[in-house]
Amino acid sequence: MVMNAKRRKLVEVVAEFVSSLTPEDSQILSRLVLNHQVEESWPWYVTVLSQYLEGDGSFALIKEIDELFPDESALKLIEATSDDPIFEAKVILREAQKLVRS
Repeated sequence: MVMNAKRRKLVEVVAEFVSSLTPEDSQILSRLVLNHQVEESWPWYVTVLSQYLEGDGSFALIKEIDELFPDESALKLIEATSDDPIFEAKVILREAQKLVRS
């Protein structure tokens, strides 16, 4: 199966995001409370939303995240206050946090 070059998998996105962080940013992310309603967290969400969850290929990534985390995905409408893929951004940030903590 040939995959569309614009389609990106969650593990690739997380690895790319983490590799783009400075050592200081990695430390900040490792301690960050992941909640889009917390002022300190929101810039991180904005970065992930704009870099990975907009434009070409984002639909496939969003779908993959929803399929990987179906129980959490079912609750995403409860915590979302907009149409932005906030839940999916949180998953990317959470997986990135796991990676920088390891």
